[in-house]
Amino acid sequence: MTDGSFTAPTGSAYFVQRDGVNSPWRVVMSVPHSTLYAPLQGAATWAPWAIIVFLGVGALAFGRLLARLQEGRTALAKANADLASANADLLLLARVDKLTGTYNRRHMEEQLEGLLSAAARDQSTTSVLMLDVDHFKRINDN
Repeated sequence: MTDGSFTAPTGSAYFVQRDGVNSPWRVVMSVPHSTLYAPLQGAATWAPWAIIVFLGVGALAFGRLLARLQEGRTALAKANADLASANADLLLLARVDKLTGTYNRRHMEEQLEGLLSAAARDQSTTSVLMLDVDHFKRINDN
C-alpha cells in the first residue's frame, strides 16, 4: 500500500493511510462515511464560524486598545519631558534676577549653606564679603 486515502469497496467506510515522519510506523484510520462530511444545516455549520468571527473581532479590538495605550504612553512621556523642561526654567527664574541677569538672594543662601558645611567638614576658615551700595541707580545710570 502507498500513502493516500481510499473508500472501501462497500462504500461504507473511508480509510486514510499515512507514514509517520522519521518513523517506521504507518497510521491507518477508518471513519464511517456518514461522519466524513460535516452536515450543512443546524448549529454545526454556523457556530464554528461565529466563534472564529468573534475571536477575530476581539483580536482587532484588542489590537486597537494596545495602539491607543501606546499613543497614550507616548503623549504622557512628551508631557513629562515638557514638564521637566518647564521646572528647570522655573528653577532658573527663581534664582536669577530678570532685570540684571545676576543671581539673587535665594541662590546666594543656597551656595553659602553648601560652602559653610564644606568648610566645617574640612575644618577650614571661610570669609564672606557683602556690599551694600547706596544710591546704586545713580552709579548704574552713568
